[in-house]
Amino acid sequence: MQPAPTSAPPGAPFALPASLAALQGLPPSRRGREAGRAAEVGHATRSCRGSIKGSPLQGFRLVKGQYEPMRPNPGGSLLSQTLGVIFRADGNKLRLTDAATGVPLLRRKEIQQARRQAEEKAAAEAIARRQAEDKAAAAEERSRALEEELARLRRTLGGS
Repeated sequence: MQPAPTSAPPGAPFALPASLAALQGLPPSRRGREAGRAAEVGHATRSCRGSIKGSPLQGFRLVKGQYEPMRPNPGGSLLSQTLGVIFRADGNKLRLTDAATGVPLLRRKEIQQARRQAEEKAAAEAIARRQAEDKAAAAEERSRALEEELARLRRTLGGS
């Protein structure tokens, strides 16, 4: 994570970079919708001491040069309209979800695990395909051998 700007709200342990949307693969058209109005900054804090209205997350928007607290959704999540992302506590981690689709944005380990599973599946499918091709080739060879034997027997019986 990038260090928090000097004007970060007091107690903000980290700042989410402005390029978060780009890093998470969100289209540029979803970023900066609020430009010209209140600019959301990527500050979210996880409070161990207390919370705003029972939410373990706290977010702040930069409005006219001043940070104002964001109001959490009923479930305690925070919606960043600028990024098109919903921030929610997931145990002791932060879970980001695409606000338009509701699909969680994968963490690095989740991406690596999904890639590994896809590679294992592709390898297993390749092995199964090779085995099926070998089996089909063996069946074809057996069929050809039987046809040759049948033709030989017909010649032998026809020639008697």
